[in-house]
Amino acid sequence: MAWTLKTRLRGVLRRRVFKPVILMYHRIVATDLDPWELAVSPTNFEKQVRDLAKTRRVLPLREFASRHIEGSLPPDAAAITFDDGYACNALIAAPVLETLGLPATFFLVTSMLGKTDEFWNDALERVIFDPRAAGPASIVVAGRDAHVDLGEQTDDYQLGRGWRAMHEPPRTAREQAYLKLWKVLKPASFDVQYQAIESLARQVGSDLAPRTSHRPMTIDEARMLSRRSRLDISGHTDTHVSLPLWDRHIQLKEIQKSCRTCEDLSCRPCTTFAYPYGDYSDLTIECAKESGLVCAVSAYPRPVANTDLPLVLPRIMMTNESIVRYLDAN
Repeated sequence: MAWTLKTRLRGVLRRRVFKPVILMYHRIVATDLDPWELAVSPTNFEKQVRDLAKTRRVLPLREFASRHIEGSLPPDAAAITFDDGYACNALIAAPVLETLGLPATFFLVTSMLGKTDEFWNDALERVIFDPRAAGPASIVVAGRDAHVDLGEQTDDYQLGRGWRAMHEPPRTAREQAYLKLWKVLKPASFDVQYQAIESLARQVGSDLAPRTSHRPMTIDEARMLSRRSRLDISGHTDTHVSLPLWDRHIQLKEIQKSCRTCEDLSCRPCTTFAYPYGDYSDLTIECAKESGLVCAVSAYPRPVANTDLPLVLPRIMMTNESIVRYLDAN
């Protein structure tokens, strides 16, 4: 009897303590060229969400947020989100989620829908790590000159592979150039970003076409995605600007335009939102509230606490690893 009681107590002590989580995905593709760790392979993605379904109560983000506000959010609750609006979300992730009956929210950069261009950070990656690109180059952003030197042309098609910009310093001149220009371009407007990258490509002799593996959704793909069972589309600004760097007028315009586009495509109210780069300020929160949003998510990597405001809920960014490390809250 004493042994049985002791065994049960050990089991209770070992039992995982759950905390609610919102997961953030970007691209569903197998690749080694991934400076910001935005890619999860299709195989690993399916395993991650299957494991999630076995251990967590996966809720639509709208319900997750409303139960958080009411104080009735279960500790084992989870929500699945995707940022930016890559085509692979509609073509690869959505069918897996639908097969498993799992809800998810896809936050779209609405000005990119139907474009053949890559997102600016991907386009910059494509140019910098093009083996045929070579030599010095400079761009001018907000009156600042930024100079880089890519060195010589090479036959090495593994440039930049395996480098993780958030966890290790640049190892090569090209990685240094990528990080330097990324920091310069992030605060810039949409048009300035693309003009600068086009200028850079001309200077270094990169003529690679946009990669289909990185393309945004078409308008029809976004519309069809919103019609799948338990899947939702919502706003992520119109041009993926870092909102707190801009004034109230621009912030409101970016939030409201993206939400209106999603409402037109889905025929449903747009009440959730994701801040690009996870960036926000007090003014950004005011603009989100003024735009009628009920829930907005950042990129702060931790579980959701009872004290978190619904317009700044944290999310855990998923990478190409086992989901266990993201869900273990002990």
